Amino acid sequence: MASSSDFPQYQDGDITIVVSTSKVYRLHSHTLRRVSDFFRNAFENGEAPRLTAAARRDGHTPYRFVLVQQHSDSDDRGAFISLQISESGRVQNPITARAPRVDLSGQDEDKCWDWLFGCFYGITPAFDTSTFGATVLDCSNLLEVADTIAAVTHIREVVDLALLRQDKVLWPSIATNPVVWAELGRRVKSPAIFREAVVHIVGKWKMLSEATKGQLRAATKELCQRKWDELELAKRAIEIRIAGHYPEFLCRNHVDKPHRTGYANDIYMWMALSCFRQYVSQSGNDGMNRQAEDGGYAWYKQFSQGGDAYLDHDAMRAFHTYFPMSSKACSVLESHMNVLKEDMKVFVKDLMVVRTHIDPATMEEVIKPWLTCTKVDKEDLPWYVLEEGAHDQ
Repeated sequence: MASSSDFPQYQDGDITIVVSTSKVYRLHSHTLRRVSDFFRNAFENGEAPRLTAAARRDGHTPYRFVLVQQHSDSDDRGAFISLQISESGRVQNPITARAPRVDLSGQDEDKCWDWLFGCFYGITPAFDTSTFGATVLDCSNLLEVADTIAAVTHIREVVDLALLRQDKVLWPSIATNPVVWAELGRRVKSPAIFREAVVHIVGKWKMLSEATKGQLRAATKELCQRKWDELELAKRAIEIRIAGHYPEFLCRNHVDKPHRTGYANDIYMWMALSCFRQYVSQSGNDGMNRQAEDGGYAWYKQFSQGGDAYLDHDAMRAFHTYFPMSSKACSVLESHMNVLKEDMKVFVKDLMVVRTHIDPATMEEVIKPWLTCTKVDKEDLPWYVLEEGAHDQ
């Protein structure tokens, strides 16, 4: 078994990888074949020469790859070109293309390749953890170079763990910019990060511009749109229940042949119900319900809280300017109103479920909150269907 202490030059390595004039690796083809789709295909499509004893003594390897820049674009990360090696270890098709530029947001590109190839040998990358931004930048750069050789899958756990360790800063960052984090979560196949981002995207769907939504991958956007539609349907049903609710004790059975006095005894609840429905109707028409920019979060929250969160004592006093009553009657009416408010809590309970690592109550301190009740199952993960299909083949 290869020792990490010998990295990046293994004496028994059979592949030489030239990243730049100052950074050369001697690794094992069987290791790269296991972790990189690019190298796996390269080894299957090409036959390595049988080196002479002299070539082996001189340190030559049967495989040699050079990273070259294909375009003058500064964003070009380059691509590896396989060189043809003779039995004597000499290169038969020398590469004249320029090496790729060192332009990874000011980072040292050689360091990123050290991290990537080191991961293949169990060496944990020494990410900069001084700030959250520095950690994210290092992770992003590692993903960039891993993508060059189709090895993102192998380093996803390393990146995922590095980000999750930034617990206190990670979750607020995702809440602030969930679209970007959804893409990063998808790339590293991180259920925790992807779910967190999708829950926030769905919750603030009406706050996002079409241009921002357009940054989502097609599969992710379709998932978020579907979850939003499902949530809208649920909210519509809940609002119908709120507007049409009758306390159970108000209902009568026609077999009992109820009389006028039977209804008169419940006059205070009927008055409370009338006042409550007027509030629901008016606030709904004012766009405070699911039509609101926050998807109705503030509106549903007051129903979940009950008490003085809405239709409080001052609001009832305003009601009594039109319908004056004795102090005792006012108290009785408010008591019946509180019964209605308790009934409402059950209707909105599912909407107030928090399925993120940052509570909306905490978000209220810095940003306008939204509903975070969306459930993202394993089957909703974009890579789940692909991986399941691969297992079935």
